[in-house]
Amino acid sequence: MEQNIPISPGSAGKNPLNNLIIIGVIVFAILMLVNALGIFADSDTDEVLQIKIDEDGEVSIENEHTDIPEDFGTTGHEVPYYIEGTSSVWIPVDLPASGSTSIIIEKVEGYAPNVEEVFDFADEFDTDLNKWMARSDGPGGNTIIDLEDGKLLLGAYGDYYTSPKIAYVRSVDSYELPVSIKFKSDQPSSSSEGKWWYAGFFISPMTKLTAAKGGHFWTPEGVEVAQADDAYRDTKTAINIIDRVDSETIETYYSNPDNPGTHEFQLDIFDDGTIDVYIDDVKVTTQGNHSLPLNNNYLYFARNADQSIWNKQTFHYIYVKKAAKNPPTTIVTDMGDYYKVEIQNNEDIALTDFQVEISASELDVWTSDESLRIKMQNNDDIPLTESQMEKT
Repeated sequence: MEQNIPISPGSAGKNPLNNLIIIGVIVFAILMLVNALGIFADSDTDEVLQIKIDEDGEVSIENEHTDIPEDFGTTGHEVPYYIEGTSSVWIPVDLPASGSTSIIIEKVEGYAPNVEEVFDFADEFDTDLNKWMARSDGPGGNTIIDLEDGKLLLGAYGDYYTSPKIAYVRSVDSYELPVSIKFKSDQPSSSSEGKWWYAGFFISPMTKLTAAKGGHFWTPEGVEVAQADDAYRDTKTAINIIDRVDSETIETYYSNPDNPGTHEFQLDIFDDGTIDVYIDDVKVTTQGNHSLPLNNNYLYFARNADQSIWNKQTFHYIYVKKAAKNPPTTIVTDMGDYYKVEIQNNEDIALTDFQVEISASELDVWTSDESLRIKMQNNDDIPLTESQMEKT
């Protein structure tokens, strides 16, 4: 016999099976809608949706995407970057005296590092010598000034007494202090004992070099890097800081341990007359002083000849950037979809277009060609640099 069972309002919601069916239909409909909308979404701006169902069967949709702050996202300007090996990401920023600013870094396609947009000067010797003036000096003899296997090759040949010879390149532009210079060079080579000193790198206010009659070529003033090898005299690589303006003093600092081979050098030259020198990231100066003027300092690579033998050396690259006694410090925060980097100026003067170093590992950057979009927080008190204006 058929029975009519009355169903009171709301009784369906108390049935667990009915609840599951209803929730399933709702979730399926939501997923279909999200999927349909995703067809038209930009991959760089996709939002991550999380569907949650509470114990009472209530369905909610939450957006897990961390929105970029407005002063970065729509009004912040993009800045160039350079990745040094896999250790550091460099960017140029403007910082108020004792102040700070912030940037955001996103991993998106379409961007590439550019060393020349970041540093004040950069040459990796892979195309030409347009940034240099190539010169030789001295009677007789021969010189080599060329690019070979992605390196700058300098060579000089001449007799000690009759035909001393020097080959060098000088930067077209001059630089003011404070400045930081980093370069890498190979051990000098020679057909005899003449491969020990005879210069290497100079920074000096001189506008040209003159061949010296054998021995170590000295600049009238400035800073010199002299690389030796084990064929003659001292086997250590040395930095000579020369001051012949007020006195005849030469401060010499050596690498440790003895290793005259390929080295990376960094010279941080400050406007207070002091200098810090690093060989392969190890500081070798204890209290370095220099006599360079504040302006009009030229960069040189040079080799001097002696004893009618070829004296050659190769150089890999050179980077020039601004220097500070207390360089800016950074705090990196992983925001999920991007990194936020807070940059603090530790000097009591404003820094303009100053190159700031950020740890690559903190940004999860492990290749030198990583594509990054970097935006600077807008600050009306600091005008954009010319390169930054081109990016906006």
